[in-house]
Amino acid sequence: MRIDVGKVSDRLGLFLGAAIFLFGFLKLFDPFYSWYEVQVANSGLPAPSFVMGIAGEIGTGLALLGSFFARRRLICATRSPRSPACR
Repeated sequence: MRIDVGKVSDRLGLFLGAAIFLFGFLKLFDPFYSWYEVQVANSGLPAPSFVMGIAGEIGTGLALLGSFFARRRLICATRSPRSPACR
């Protein structure tokens, strides 16, 4: 049995992107907002770390999701447009 590394990588990127985005998005609402706020406050990090942490998590999730959904366009941009994958 052969494992297709490309498919595994695609599915893993989709799952991780969705999970990271979802956890970042949930931190905008209570009770996750309060829990995360207490975590940052107890860690001794400055106040902007709270917003930057949420933005970083949402941004990372969107980047992974974007790479999954734009994969075909990226392949066509780097290869010949006449490639079978671009049709």
